[in-house]
Amino acid sequence: MIVYVDMLSEPCQSILAFLRLSEIQFETRLINLGEKEFLSPEFTKINPFQEVPAISHGEYSLNESAAIVTYVAETFGVDNHWYPKDLKLRGRINAYLHWHQMGVRFRIGDYLMKKIFLPMFYGKDPMSEQEEQAVRSVALEVVSDLEWILSETGYVARTPTITIADIFAYSEVSNLKAVNIPLAESSRAKKWFDEIASLPLIQELQREATQFYSSIATPISN
Repeated sequence: MIVYVDMLSEPCQSILAFLRLSEIQFETRLINLGEKEFLSPEFTKINPFQEVPAISHGEYSLNESAAIVTYVAETFGVDNHWYPKDLKLRGRINAYLHWHQMGVRFRIGDYLMKKIFLPMFYGKDPMSEQEEQAVRSVALEVVSDLEWILSETGYVARTPTITIADIFAYSEVSNLKAVNIPLAESSRAKKWFDEIASLPLIQELQREATQFYSSIATPISN
């Protein structure tokens, strides 16, 4: 199985974490988004939508990170606390992964895009104070949502142990530091965040992204 990724991509970090935590054998192919390698004819054959992550497994190819999790789990018989075979637990994980795209990734990503990437890479004018406040308030909703999402079990899929859903969420929430949105020290979100941040594999996978954001902003401690 070949996995196509860019290490600055949060879904790519999450997929790589899932594969390694589940001890799946795979080959990594780096797709440099900054160099627009996702537009190449070769990659377009793998994913016509020209997005990472994507996988090829023999003659089969697949995109969308949540779909990749399910495919890999079924194909390789994954049954661990990251993605257990118990249908009720897996159902909750899948429910979170479906909600994640708009519930977390879009709201944080929209702010990052307008605050950092559009001015830096596309020459767009910085947002006005009023525009930034509106987009920032949407990103802040993720923090408040985490408080009630985590209130049942301490994990985002409402499961008794940490799962791949938490890795997906953490990959996005960790970017809040780049736009100076802190997690309150006494919050459930901070406790959850610190648990995942302490995992050596997550630190390794996020190293490139951390270096990138550190080079363009001064994150505050959370």
